[in-house]
Amino acid sequence: MVLINKTRAIRILTALLLGSLAFLAACSPPQTSGEAQAVLYAGQTQLALTSQALAATLAAPQVPTPVPSFAWAGDWQVYETLEAERYGPYTMSVTVLGRAFSAAITMDGAARLSLEGTLSEDGLSAAGTYTSAGIEGSFSYTALGTVQFQGSGFQGGETWGWCGAREGAEQPDPCFKP
Repeated sequence: MVLINKTRAIRILTALLLGSLAFLAACSPPQTSGEAQAVLYAGQTQLALTSQALAATLAAPQVPTPVPSFAWAGDWQVYETLEAERYGPYTMSVTVLGRAFSAAITMDGAARLSLEGTLSEDGLSAAGTYTSAGIEGSFSYTALGTVQFQGSGFQGGETWGWCGAREGAEQPDPCFKP
């Protein structure tokens, strides 16, 4: 007989029942403890269940798997890619207030680009416009994991990859995401 935890027992039981590999081989009447017992067989695997253990497992609250959140605020190392060329990293400092996204990109120690945009409802993407020395364009960023983002920039008919990573994380590959 194999002893396993409740979660694994439910997974095995579900697989056995739904996979049509299992059949109920034995079901004993309640023992002196007043508990019914069942044994499931699938090949060489046996799973012994008691009514009390099964009822407790089925009644246990199911906790959803946590989804890591993405935090845009703070400093990023950003890169631009155009054809085979890569530029950066540059430092981008992001501020978020509600769904309002604003950032400044510093190149060679001086602020060079100002970005203003909006976060999506789920907070996993940002889009808006940027300005630099009187030139305006647009950007679109999409979260990649919890420490990277992919994206694109557009200005004057030209589109390029525009991505970022937190300090210590690798540049996303690919950088470009439309």
